Amino acid sequence: MSTMFYIRQSSIGQFYACPAKYAFSRKYDYVGPVSWWLRDGSQAHALMAGQRPDQVEPSDRALLMFQRMSEYVDNHGYTIIEREVFQVVPVTRVISLVRTVDALVYDKDRTPMLLDYKFTGRPWAELEATGWGPGLAPQAMGFQSKAYLHPPKDATPFKKWPSIIRYLVCDDQEGITISRHEHIRRPTDREQLVGALRTIKDAHDKDRTPKNEGFMCAKYCDYRAICMQEPGYSDLYKLNEAKDPYEKPIRSGDNSY
Repeated sequence: MSTMFYIRQSSIGQFYACPAKYAFSRKYDYVGPVSWWLRDGSQAHALMAGQRPDQVEPSDRALLMFQRMSEYVDNHGYTIIEREVFQVVPVTRVISLVRTVDALVYDKDRTPMLLDYKFTGRPWAELEATGWGPGLAPQAMGFQSKAYLHPPKDATPFKKWPSIIRYLVCDDQEGITISRHEHIRRPTDREQLVGALRTIKDAHDKDRTPKNEGFMCAKYCDYRAICMQEPGYSDLYKLNEAKDPYEKPIRSGDNSY
């Protein structure tokens, strides 16, 4: 076991939504049925990453959303340099981030940035006025942006790691539409990120991961069955010792880390 604590980007929001869910996810793989909206999003992402339809076997909805997203990327002048960029990035002496960036790109003005694809059932809400300007989406200002924009030691293929992450959000609430949101790195982002990561490490080390029982439990949590000891829950999970956050992560096809 190493002294380095590894935290996957997606685990940050998971922890702050429910510490117990984070703790369960660090021990078990969920192997039960997947909700259709998560399935469609995963399939569309796989296609955007370069997998063929015959490899993914997408639903009609996932295939259509992928096609619209691909058209949008092409029509708006993005030049994709790399896809699915897996990185382990030290943040402090004892904490490293684990992340997979959807795409490293240049926009039509040759501005380097990160792209992240979102496939949802509704568009992201925007705020009319903030201290950083109007029209900002709170979902674009979260820990994902702070985690992805934290510079790695090696910024290849760029000379300097981009300061912009752009989210392309594909929703089908009223027909399929794509909206654009972005976050530009702020001076306070590192402080916010480091504070969040240290809290997670401390909670894990001291086994302080309480249950936040609420509306998310109804149908949005894959770990509800084991958490609430529902009948037959043991058939839905598989112990995965490789998820130990003190074990150096290895990229896997099922994103098990």
